[in-house]
Amino acid sequence: MDLNIIDIASSAMRAINKTLRNTCSLVLTEMPDIRQAEIISMKAMAPEGTFTSVMIFKNKEGTGVGLKGGLIVYIARHNIKNLFGALGLDDMSAESEIKDMCGEFCNIAAGCFKTEIIASGYQDLDLSLPQNYYGVIYKDIDVKAINKYTLGFASAGRGLLTVDVFMESSA
Repeated sequence: MDLNIIDIASSAMRAINKTLRNTCSLVLTEMPDIRQAEIISMKAMAPEGTFTSVMIFKNKEGTGVGLKGGLIVYIARHNIKNLFGALGLDDMSAESEIKDMCGEFCNIAAGCFKTEIIASGYQDLDLSLPQNYYGVIYKDIDVKAINKYTLGFASAGRGLLTVDVFMESSA
């Protein structure tokens, strides 16, 4: 079974939904905003006050064709209260608290994503540990992506986070 960008995006949506429900007690009231994006080169780009987490996936050594892709989670500081308000965090919280909570959220989301991919029948996929950044970032990603979707998550009209999903081929 070949993995495709729609499977990646669907798995990412389910993973984020589960993570929101389990860690933040949030239930999405609307479908994520899904936009297909043109790719010039794959970069993680974020302004000051944004938590960014990069996760790369690829086929396990010795299995299948050289599949590669990833997810980049962006959590803007102005969305911290919307996302973690029930846990007592807001945009005035200490930077270390925000980094810790966002990092834990992304670790859980990565685990949920891996579970979703496996449940979809893709057993031979390795997912890197999240690489986390806070603040301005402009980092090249070592994936020659040709497919990319940007998923915007909101609940009750309040922005929560954005996830870029991308892969090298449309398979």
